[in-house]
Amino acid sequence: MRETFPSCFRIAAARDIEALKKSEKKIKGKYVIIVFRENNLSYARLLVVVSSRVGNAVMRNRIKRIIREIFRKQLRDIAGYDLMIIARTVSADAGYREIEKDILSRIKSLGGDC
Repeated sequence: MRETFPSCFRIAAARDIEALKKSEKKIKGKYVIIVFRENNLSYARLLVVVSSRVGNAVMRNRIKRIIREIFRKQLRDIAGYDLMIIARTVSADAGYREIEKDILSRIKSLGGDC
Protein backbone atom coordinates (compact mmCIF):
# COMPACT_ATOMS: atom_id res chain seq x y z
CA MET A 1 0.00 0.00 0.00
CA ARG A 2 1.33 3.42 -0.94
CA GLU A 3 1.72 5.82 1.90
CA THR A 4 0.84 9.02 0.12
CA PHE A 5 -1.78 11.71 0.59
CA PRO A 6 -3.90 11.60 -2.59
CA SER A 7 -5.25 14.81 -4.05
CA CYS A 8 -8.86 13.61 -3.76
CA PHE A 9 -8.57 14.04 0.03
CA ARG A 10 -7.37 17.65 -0.26
CA ILE A 11 -9.59 20.70 -0.40
CA ALA A 12 -8.32 23.02 -3.11
CA ALA A 13 -11.36 24.59 -4.77
CA ALA A 14 -11.95 28.20 -3.76
CA ARG A 15 -15.68 27.65 -3.27
CA ASP A 16 -15.03 24.79 -0.83
CA ILE A 17 -12.50 26.85 1.12
CA GLU A 18 -14.92 29.78 1.36
CA ALA A 19 -17.71 27.48 2.52
CA LEU A 20 -15.44 26.14 5.27
CA LYS A 21 -14.46 29.65 6.33
CA LYS A 22 -18.14 30.54 6.71
CA SER A 23 -18.90 27.41 8.71
CA GLU A 24 -19.73 28.06 12.33
CA LYS A 25 -18.96 24.51 13.43
CA LYS A 26 -15.66 24.67 15.30
CA ILE A 27 -13.86 22.53 17.82
CA LYS A 28 -10.99 24.17 19.69
CA GLY A 29 -8.11 22.18 21.06
CA LYS A 30 -4.80 23.03 22.68
CA TYR A 31 -2.78 22.76 19.46
CA VAL A 32 -5.39 22.99 16.69
CA ILE A 33 -8.76 24.44 15.80
CA ILE A 34 -10.94 22.18 13.68
CA VAL A 35 -13.56 23.76 11.43
CA PHE A 36 -15.85 21.27 9.75
CA ARG A 37 -18.91 20.90 7.57
CA GLU A 38 -20.68 18.06 5.82
CA ASN A 39 -19.63 17.44 2.23
CA ASN A 40 -22.09 14.75 1.00
CA LEU A 41 -19.22 12.56 -0.17
CA SER A 42 -18.28 9.07 0.94
CA TYR A 43 -14.94 10.27 2.29
CA ALA A 44 -13.47 13.12 4.31
CA ARG A 45 -11.35 15.91 2.85
CA LEU A 46 -8.71 18.03 4.55
CA LEU A 47 -7.38 21.57 4.42
CA VAL A 48 -4.42 22.43 6.66
CA VAL A 49 -3.79 26.06 7.63
CA VAL A 50 -0.59 27.11 9.39
CA SER A 51 -0.06 30.82 9.92
CA SER A 52 3.30 32.50 9.49
CA ARG A 53 3.08 33.36 13.20
CA VAL A 54 3.69 29.69 14.03
CA GLY A 55 7.36 29.74 13.05
CA ASN A 56 9.67 29.68 10.09
CA ALA A 57 8.90 27.80 6.86
CA VAL A 58 10.57 24.62 8.07
CA MET A 59 8.40 24.53 11.21
CA ARG A 60 5.19 25.30 9.29
CA ASN A 61 5.88 22.54 6.77
CA ARG A 62 6.66 20.09 9.59
CA ILE A 63 3.33 20.81 11.25
CA LYS A 64 1.49 20.41 7.94
CA ARG A 65 3.17 17.05 7.35
CA ILE A 66 2.25 15.90 10.85
CA ILE A 67 -1.41 16.85 10.43
CA ARG A 68 -1.65 15.22 6.99
CA GLU A 69 -0.09 12.04 8.37
CA ILE A 70 -2.56 11.93 11.25
CA PHE A 71 -5.41 12.38 8.77
CA ARG A 72 -4.01 9.72 6.44
CA LYS A 73 -3.59 7.14 9.22
CA GLN A 74 -6.53 7.86 11.49
CA LEU A 75 -9.17 10.16 10.10
CA ARG A 76 -9.96 8.86 6.63
CA ASP A 77 -12.67 6.75 8.24
CA ILE A 78 -14.70 9.86 9.02
CA ALA A 79 -16.85 9.95 5.92
CA GLY A 80 -18.86 12.92 4.80
CA TYR A 81 -16.93 15.84 6.31
CA ASP A 82 -14.69 18.60 5.07
CA LEU A 83 -12.13 19.48 7.75
CA MET A 84 -10.05 22.62 8.01
CA ILE A 85 -7.40 22.12 10.68
CA ILE A 86 -5.80 25.38 11.80
CA ALA A 87 -2.56 25.04 13.74
CA ARG A 88 -2.22 27.27 16.78
CA THR A 89 1.06 28.98 17.60
CA VAL A 90 1.77 26.60 20.50
CA SER A 91 1.83 23.68 18.04
CA ALA A 92 5.35 24.75 17.05
CA ASP A 93 6.62 23.36 20.37
CA ALA A 94 4.55 20.18 20.23
CA GLY A 95 5.58 16.77 18.98
CA TYR A 96 3.73 14.31 16.77
CA ARG A 97 2.08 12.42 19.66
CA GLU A 98 0.82 15.58 21.36
CA ILE A 99 -0.77 16.94 18.18
CA GLU A 100 -2.20 13.51 17.36
CA LYS A 101 -3.75 13.15 20.81
CA ASP A 102 -5.27 16.64 20.60
CA ILE A 103 -6.77 16.09 17.14
CA LEU A 104 -8.13 12.61 17.86
CA SER A 105 -9.73 13.66 21.15
CA ARG A 106 -11.49 16.56 19.39
CA ILE A 107 -12.60 14.45 16.42
CA LYS A 108 -14.38 11.96 18.69
CA SER A 109 -17.10 14.57 19.20
CA LEU A 110 -17.69 14.51 15.42
CA GLY A 111 -18.70 10.90 15.59
CA GLY A 112 -15.42 9.40 14.44
CA ASP A 113 -14.41 6.13 16.08
CA CYS A 114 -10.70 6.90 16.30
